[in-house]
Parts: sequence; structure tokens; C-alpha cells
Amino acid sequence: MFRQKISISVLLFAFSLFLVKDLALFRTIQSITFNRNTSLPFPQISVKTVMLDHVNCYVMSPLSHAFEESLKLTSRFPRLTANHVSYAGVVVAGVAARVVLSDTLAVRRLAVALFLVRQFLDDLDGLVARISTGLARDVDVSVKGTRGYAVDGICDAIGFTLFVAAVFVQSLRSSRSSAYKALSADSEADSRARRLLLRNFALFGLQMAIACVLWNRYIDAFHGLLETQATPTTVQILKSRLQFLVMWLWRCYGNAHQLMTFFLIAVWLSRAPSFVQSVHFVGFVALFGLSFLTEIHLNDVRIT
Repeated sequence: MFRQKISISVLLFAFSLFLVKDLALFRTIQSITFNRNTSLPFPQISVKTVMLDHVNCYVMSPLSHAFEESLKLTSRFPRLTANHVSYAGVVVAGVAARVVLSDTLAVRRLAVALFLVRQFLDDLDGLVARISTGLARDVDVSVKGTRGYAVDGICDAIGFTLFVAAVFVQSLRSSRSSAYKALSADSEADSRARRLLLRNFALFGLQMAIACVLWNRYIDAFHGLLETQATPTTVQILKSRLQFLVMWLWRCYGNAHQLMTFFLIAVWLSRAPSFVQSVHFVGFVALFGLSFLTEIHLNDVRIT
């Protein structure tokens, strides 16, 4: 119990720091002025950066930049491609999935740490892709329409699926969650509990897939609206509080990486079954409600 309290305290402290960083990001956006000599209204910031989840934006991205700059990976290994890094991420995710099957909480926490290494590699492959294509390494943009972009998405899906499926198997075996213990008094109740657990994990996986599709859709929409050509109007839209709020909400819940962060926290606290139970309906309401709000906002700013 004491260790759980320490973990929760550390998590609250981390999210408080993320909130402070978000406020600093908002102030940075407010300082933007129109510049006719640039095609982007963001100085070293992109729409994707604002909508990216906290862990990737504030932890993994700086780490990947520091790692590449210190080791000079792309210079020392000119044949290294972003796809190689993506493949390595799948391998690490597979190892994490195997480790998380353990009945020991400390070992499952090691699996969480391993999956965070996969998250780091996912950020690193984007950096390697930008360097190899000559894009600015400090601006987080997706290189769409390329084989690497497709490979990255497939590798992410495989890694997420392996880990979530492994946690499902482990949850079936351990039946630690009190939400399912009460249903396990006899074989029929145990069968219902297993079906309920499978339903909840499947719905969580579906939420992640929907979040991925919607998040990419609105990144494209905001990119086309704000980043294709800088004008006084687009800068004013960018600086509006509502625009930041919409993008910030996608950062906080409306993307698969943030959902996975919540899931990893649940695994760390040994609460994965309870977590997927709690979001199996509310999560869909949040995603589609946010999508509805974003569509209304997009329609309003396009008319403007």
C-alpha cells in the first residue's frame, strides 16, 4: 500500500509538471506574430506537437533528440533507417508483452518500463525519418505518403496489440481485480467474468483504433487550416483559447498514445481490469463528444 501511494504521488507530480509545460506552451503560442517571410505560423512548433501526448512531447522527444545528438546515430550509421528503429520497437514490445505475463507485480512493472523503451524508439524513428529526408529535426511533423509512415503505423499497431493482449491474458490468469472476484463463485459465473473481461479489453482496443483514426484526421485538418500558409487570420485562429483547448483535449485523451499511457499506469498499479472496465463506455462518449466539438469548431473557423 505504501509503494502504491508513492507511485500515485509521483504520477500526480509528473502530471502537474506536464500541466505547467502546457501553460508554457500556451504562452509561447500567444507570443506568435504574423511573419510574411515564413510559411508556418508556428516557430519550431507544429500542430502535431500541440496535439501530441504529454509523455511523447515532454519526455520521449527531448530524450530522442539528446540520444541522437550525443551518439550521432545517423552520421555513424548512414544505413540506419527509420524502419529499422520501428522494427526494433516491435521486438521490444514483444519482450514487454512476454514479461507482463508474470504473476509478480514487480516483474510486470519491468514490462511497463520496457514498453516505455518502445515508446522512446517510436519517437526516435520519427526523428531519424526527418533527418534522412532533410526536414527540420526540431519540428515534429509526419512524413505522410511514404513507406516509412506506413511501416511506423503498422509497427505501432502490432506493439500496442501485443502488449494489451498479454495484459488481458495475465488478467485472466490472476483475477486480481475485485470487480471480477465476486463473479467467480462457480463455473458459470467465472465464464461470465471471462467474457466480461474480454469485452472490456476488446472495447478498449477499439477505442485506441478509433482514437488513432480521429487524431490523425484532425491533425490533417488543422495542418491544412493553419500550416499551409501563414496569414494574420490563421495566426489569430491559432492564438485563440478555443483552438488551444480543442487541440489540448486531443492531447489529453483523444489519441492512442495517451490512452496507452493511462493503460501503462493501470498496469503499474495492478489495476488494468478495473481501468478497462471504467472506460469501456465513457471512453467512447469522450472520443465522439470531442470529435463532435472539433467538427463544430472546424466549421466555424473555416467560415471565418
